[in-house]
Amino acid sequence: MNILIITQYYPPEIGACANRISYMARFLAKKGHGVAVLTAAPNYPDGEIYKGYKNRFHKEEMDGVTIARVPVILSKKKGVTGRLASYLSFVMNGMRQAKKMPAPDILWATSPPLFTALIGLKAKKMWKVPLVMDIRDIWPASIRDVQAVHNKHLLNIAERLAEKTYAAADAITTTSDGILQSLPTQHHVKAHVIPNGVDEKLFSEEAQKKALSQNPLPQRLHHKFVVLYAGNLGLAQAPEVMIEAASLLHHGTKQIKKRDDIHFVIVGSGVRTESMRELAQQKQLTNITFTGIQPHEKIPAYIAHSNLCLIPYKAEETFRRTLASKVFDYMAGGKPIIINLEGETAAIIKEAQCGFVAKDEDPRDLVKYITYFADDPEVAAQMGHAGREYAMQHFRRETIAKKLEEVIMNLHATVP
Repeated sequence: MNILIITQYYPPEIGACANRISYMARFLAKKGHGVAVLTAAPNYPDGEIYKGYKNRFHKEEMDGVTIARVPVILSKKKGVTGRLASYLSFVMNGMRQAKKMPAPDILWATSPPLFTALIGLKAKKMWKVPLVMDIRDIWPASIRDVQAVHNKHLLNIAERLAEKTYAAADAITTTSDGILQSLPTQHHVKAHVIPNGVDEKLFSEEAQKKALSQNPLPQRLHHKFVVLYAGNLGLAQAPEVMIEAASLLHHGTKQIKKRDDIHFVIVGSGVRTESMRELAQQKQLTNITFTGIQPHEKIPAYIAHSNLCLIPYKAEETFRRTLASKVFDYMAGGKPIIINLEGETAAIIKEAQCGFVAKDEDPRDLVKYITYFADDPEVAAQMGHAGREYAMQHFRRETIAKKLEEVIMNLHATVP
């Protein structure tokens, strides 16, 4: 069967979307399917074209997958106008490229950004083939919750596009049960939960040994209690809570003891990167290190040489329904976790007994749990081990990918 995957993000780009989609594409190709990916010239998240690429139409082969890349408008600015220009340029050039591609047997388009659905809808009509819509986040609810867009007209357009997409899709895949439940009830029957899961190759026993042998942290941090955050530094993550927690530990208060042994390592980039750096400088913090973007293959080494991992979130209902992809890497890496939001991700952490849930956006409560783990390494090790066992038992990505293949195969067999 020939499958066309439509996604604005794909390796060498990093992030949850690129990791999820590329794994599924490789898996399907190894299973003997013809897999093509329609994507943008790699530039996420900083709006700069990756080394070795140009911002133009281009085709390449990667891991048995045919990749068609199209140019997009680049924007280093993090405002709505720049992002919207990038999204819409991908839609226009993606539609142009799709017309030149051979007709697939089935389409799998992923959102966000929701605008990729426009290419999927056009391609479905053009080729008269089934469309599977992959919903990784609840748009436009999530962008409304973080106040990334204030224009009510744009939000209403996005609402109508979302409903049109759900109605037109022959099947829907989501990354969490919470997202599935957020869909209009009439679409539940055709929706399937396909979470991100653990990449067994990156976190195998052998890979773990290799990660331990390659310490990416500076020598000065080798004997510190390292608190790691690896991921996007965006509006949804409310990353400033980590700066505030670091400040409390660096300066100390009447209630909180100054701790020189605890150090924060922030791996990643996003719209809040510069404001976080500036805030850390204003507070004269020496207990926080920003590494910038790192390839996903290096994340296991950062996890291996950390002591504790964080999942900060803005306290909005939308994010309670999502399942943070980084939780699987943290669990597979065998480290305890602190999340500061009750919801689907927190429920898994509780069930696995691999961490704690701090109060919403409360740096003092975050510090309470950080110091708890720093002062009791035995409990930290026990929870880390429990998390790895749980993840490997319930969230192996290969098992999850097989479920996606079943959804696609069954749809292909039943849709005329």
